[in-house]
This record gives sequence, structure tokens and C-alpha cells, in this order.
Amino acid sequence: MSELLEIAQRFMIEGQAVAAEPLGHGHLHKTYLVTAQAGTADVHYVLQEINTRVFKDVDALMENIHRVTRHLAGKLPPAEVRRRTMAFIRTRDGELYLKAEQGRCWRLCWYVQGSYTVEVPKNTQQIYQSARAFGGFLRNLADLDGGPLKETIPDFHNGVKRYQRLTEAIQQDQVGRVKEARPEAELIVKHADIFETMAAWIRSGALPLRTTHNDTKVNNVLFDKATDEAICVIDLDTVMPGVAAYDFGDQVRTTVSESEEDQTDLSGIAVQMDRFEAIARGYLDGTAGLLTEIEIESLMTGAKMFPLLMATRFLTDFLEGDWYFSTHRAGHNLDRCRTQLALFESICRNDKQMAAVLGQ
Repeated sequence: MSELLEIAQRFMIEGQAVAAEPLGHGHLHKTYLVTAQAGTADVHYVLQEINTRVFKDVDALMENIHRVTRHLAGKLPPAEVRRRTMAFIRTRDGELYLKAEQGRCWRLCWYVQGSYTVEVPKNTQQIYQSARAFGGFLRNLADLDGGPLKETIPDFHNGVKRYQRLTEAIQQDQVGRVKEARPEAELIVKHADIFETMAAWIRSGALPLRTTHNDTKVNNVLFDKATDEAICVIDLDTVMPGVAAYDFGDQVRTTVSESEEDQTDLSGIAVQMDRFEAIARGYLDGTAGLLTEIEIESLMTGAKMFPLLMATRFLTDFLEGDWYFSTHRAGHNLDRCRTQLALFESICRNDKQMAAVLGQ
């Protein structure tokens, strides 16, 4: 713990860091809650060691986050800044993050008091609140100045390139698993045109590039303990240029069913319309008239695309030997792929009813 306290002290915190403990369930970064004593008061911060294996250009990553949080803060009353947006603290040398020994990189922000996160939403109100928060995030960044943000993970949601990689993995069959996954591969191939549909909209300019979050799981929103209102969007590492359908589609993928991402019983994986209605209503309320007609039309394409996209990624990793996603059992990535495909098929079966909710 002494190392963590020494690192925290190298930021411009108030008082003396006296305690540090692990925080949250994140997989990418190591995250700690730091307590500092400032006079008679305790002050709390969130300290993270940045995963430089995934985010190789930390300068670009932190410059993106700085631009986004500064812009959002400018739209808030000063008393609300530390509560309604992530507020990062510079190092004592004035840098956005700390470059420590052995190439390790650290950042620190204020801890939002009186907040909580949700791993699995308990009700549709939490789903609505999180969707509205992500919609508001998109709306508030629509006038971000200074040009597009940098891509922290190039081609993160590029379905065409993800599919190309899958076809290469099938052809090469490096670890001899293609035969085991033939039905899943054939289903993805059958529907892969959805990736080109989205790409064509983007290439033509029909869908405007916006500043999108790109990881819109419900656990990336902080809720107020007193009111259960969604108050702050967090985990800004993947904020970069994208389209509204990305953020909407990822919310649908991760929230529209109560199923686990890797469950082996596929019989219960299905769209729950009350959940979808909460996502759609929340996102449209949050964007508050920002989206164009074709952007709203594209939302259902995003809802279909994202389970298929993740199925493609999971299957690719399975065929390449499970090197990217952490696995805990044999065939884990194939199970994940099957779960996503089951959700994709359920969305396709319910697409007319879902489109009607969006006014299509």
C-alpha cells in the first residue's frame, strides 16, 4: 500500500494520502480508492494504473479525456463539476497523468461521494436513467471544439474489419477449431452484410460522426444514492469519433436481456420489450432532438449489429487460440459467441416491434 500512497502524493491532492484499497470490478485497469487526510476531514480519490498494453498512446488517451471533461465541466455550475463529470487532477509537475518507473502510467480523479454503480440493473428505471445519461453525454459533446478526438483503439467498432479478421481466422484455422464452430461461423457469414450497411452510411456521410462513448454498459454510469438518478458517465477511455447507433446498439446488447454474456443455456436469451422501451425512451430523451431522421433509422441497425459484432470478435478469438479475451473454461469464447448470436436472432425476430418503439 505504501507504493500507492506515494504515487497518489505525486498528484496535486489535498492533504496526506493515508489509505488505499481496490475499487470496482474493472478488467482493464487496476483501480484504487485513496483516502487522504486534509485537516480533520477525509478526502477521497480514485487512482488508476492505466493498461498500456491496450492503450499504447497514453498521451492521446489522456488528451481526449481532458478535452471531454473540460468541455462537460464548462456546461455545469461549478459546484456540480466534481459530481456530474469525471474531474481529473494533474500531477505536481502539471501533467495530465504520471509517468512512473518501469513505464507504468497512473491517473487520479475525484471520487464522487454518495454515488453507486450497477452491474446488473434491478429495474427498468435504472435502464432508463443510464440510457438517458448516455444520450445526454452525446448531446453535450455535440459542440466539442478542437476537431475530432484521436482514436484510442483504432477500428474498435469497425464491423467490416472485424469480419475480415474472422474470415482470415477461418481460412487459417491455426488451432484446429473451425470444425467445432462451423454453425456459428456460417450464421455470421449469412448476416455479415449488416456491417457493410453501417459502413456505407458512415462513408457517405449520411450518419454524422459524433463524439461517442463506445462502451455504454450500465456499469459505466454513476447513480445518486439518495435519488437513484444517473448523475455521471464514467470510463472515458473509448470516447472517440463514432455514430449514435454505436452507443445505442451497445446499450441494447448489454441490457435488453437478463441473460449472462457467457451462459450455456440459450433457451432464455430473448429481447425483453420493457427493457428495450426503457433504453429507447431514455436515449431519445437524453439526445433531446439532436439526432437526424436517418440517425434514428440507424438505431435498429446498431441494435442488430452489436451482438453480431461481439459474436464475431468472440469467435475470432476462439479460432485464434483465446489470446485476447480472458477465459475460465474450455470453449468459453465459443459459449460467448453463441450467447451473442442467440440475442442477435431474438432481435431479428422482434425487429418490427422494436422499430415501432423508435417511431419507425
